[in-house]
Amino acid sequence: MGILEDVKSRIEITELVAQYVQINQSGQNYKGLCPFHDERTPSFFIFPQTNAWRCFGACSDGGDGISFIMKAENLNFKEALSFIANQLGISINLTQPNRRLTPLQEANEAAASYYQNYLNESLEGKEALEYLLDRGLHPNTISNFNLGLSPNERQKLKSYLIAKGFKEQDLLDAGLIKKSQNGFTYDTFSGRIMFPIQDINNLTIGFGARTMNDEIQPKYINSPKTILFDKGSTIYAINKAFEPIKTKGQGIIVEGYMDVITAHQYGFNNVVASMGTSLTTNQVTQLSSIGSEYVLALDSDAAGKEATVRSLENAWKTFEVPSSKIIGNLAGTLKKTSVRIATLPNGTDPDNLIQKHPDLWNEIISESKSITDFFLDVLPDRYDLSTNDGKLQIAERFGVLLLNVDDSGTQDYILEKLEAMLDVKRHTLHEILGLSRHALIQKARGTKGNTQKIEGYASGFSSKTSDPIEDYILSLLLQNPDLTIELSEENELLFQNSENRTIFLAIFSGSIMDIDSIVEERVEKLKSNSLPPMDIQQKIDALNQCLQRLEKHKIQNLTMLESTILDKDKGDLEESKMLDVMRQRHSRLKELFSSASNEKGLN
Repeated sequence: MGILEDVKSRIEITELVAQYVQINQSGQNYKGLCPFHDERTPSFFIFPQTNAWRCFGACSDGGDGISFIMKAENLNFKEALSFIANQLGISINLTQPNRRLTPLQEANEAAASYYQNYLNESLEGKEALEYLLDRGLHPNTISNFNLGLSPNERQKLKSYLIAKGFKEQDLLDAGLIKKSQNGFTYDTFSGRIMFPIQDINNLTIGFGARTMNDEIQPKYINSPKTILFDKGSTIYAINKAFEPIKTKGQGIIVEGYMDVITAHQYGFNNVVASMGTSLTTNQVTQLSSIGSEYVLALDSDAAGKEATVRSLENAWKTFEVPSSKIIGNLAGTLKKTSVRIATLPNGTDPDNLIQKHPDLWNEIISESKSITDFFLDVLPDRYDLSTNDGKLQIAERFGVLLLNVDDSGTQDYILEKLEAMLDVKRHTLHEILGLSRHALIQKARGTKGNTQKIEGYASGFSSKTSDPIEDYILSLLLQNPDLTIELSEENELLFQNSENRTIFLAIFSGSIMDIDSIVEERVEKLKSNSLPPMDIQQKIDALNQCLQRLEKHKIQNLTMLESTILDKDKGDLEESKMLDVMRQRHSRLKELFSSASNEKGLN
């Protein structure tokens, strides 16, 4: 069986499409809203028996799993085939004699070789080698991971590669060089330890780079996004850990390059790293196709704990139920990939822990906790549980997690712990969370009952549904940074989409370049949105008009939410105080936005 036949025979079309479309069972088939055109009535059908899909609406398109990924990810046939193969854990050898590398692939391979030689043969390289040896790496480990050094001079790599026959545009497209505003091109990396990043076929797709001077920030930088490299979809050392994970059934996820390299040096060869501080669903989808269990072992400092929380919140559904968007009985029949969390001693990271206490590392991995127990341990430390406001905040966090739990036993376990932690009764928890007991039971059974909580009861926020007005505002701001002078921090409260709120705050604070990898792709999409030509005053007017429309929507949502809360029975005195906190929050928000609207004559 050839590669193409092997990939196509292993595609589960329903599971594949459900990563992009929320679908419902319709007889033997499934249906949902077409992802390729706007519609309100589902016209998109999946036919599991023939592994096919078809839209009977405006686009009238259809095909198999490969054609779906080509449209969904905007890839050509070969790229889509490779994309799906990676998800399925099928290795495609792109370096066969009858298959040439693309110019970008060749440029990356040449750059990796250049950096490696520069580390081993130059005077600058001697200092870098000493640095790596001082970090505890063995010479054969340095060689095995193809570590290198980028020269301090910003023209050396560029000059070398152009002399080898590479075109300057290919080097730009590969992210190996950059262009300044005046058109001057220069090396992307200089004076840094280079970590070649390889895909599952051992091809270099990008680079990570670390400064040897910790006073230089940022310590680590990566290649920019290219057609070969996307930080949010890349797993470091997957090429080396693929077989060990598949054999053991378990993989370990760490944060940094050095964590991975040290782990492999000490024989823990099922270790990989995320390319940012938080796991993305794309990364988890790939990992889920290889192993059945993963242990998340990030740093023990505050940033590491926060990254662990964000990773779990972002990727819970993908880990625990790979096809979480499927509604109906199918969700209960799919293979699940479990995730556990290793708690490292304070002040340690995997790199130094493994070097000093490799046996302790094994023990910590074996004693890793379930997601539920991790959150029950970690989240209480973040809030003041002596206040009703603090109790409400932690209840809200667990409300999101409860909706991602599919069995009644775990639901009851979490609710029981929350009852004791917050000193409230079960019915009050349901009121605070906006969940009915019936909804939780229906969700545990996998039936269609109303499993929605009052989205973002704390401020009227919705965590996922986007809004074209929000998207337009962000595109306008990203493409016209000078408009940020028109903003105020309170504008954040207008955004209902959680990703949009994150992006808005990054724009407002001037830290958009440091945006988390999870929303990096969305930022790029917003930057590329086509906007009508306008002069500066027209842009300011358009921004203000859109903000005013969001304010109107916010007031309407808060009014509806307030009515829902006022309909609740109070219960005993202590529980009434917690419900009053909710009312006070919404009253403050409503007052804020009503005041803003009055000033602009919106009422």
